[in-house]
Amino acid sequence: MYPHRHAYFPTICTFLSFSPSCRHNDLPWNIRKFIHNKLHTVNFTYDLRNISPWSKSQWSHTDLNRLKQGRVGAQVKKLKFG
Repeated sequence: MYPHRHAYFPTICTFLSFSPSCRHNDLPWNIRKFIHNKLHTVNFTYDLRNISPWSKSQWSHTDLNRLKQGRVGAQVKKLKFG
């Protein structure tokens, strides 16, 4: 997809180790959508890319291991009322 991305990976990892930031995280939405917030029904230490229904969804891009590898440090939600 991005042939040059691997060249920047060490620099990006160094930057992120000093500066945790917000990144994409669809895990909370998918927990609600797939298992209706029943956290006891899923072992989140597994790679969810291999477990249904997570593996069948085109919108499931994260699990705890990938969030940790991607150094996701926070999640901010924007709410709009009225």
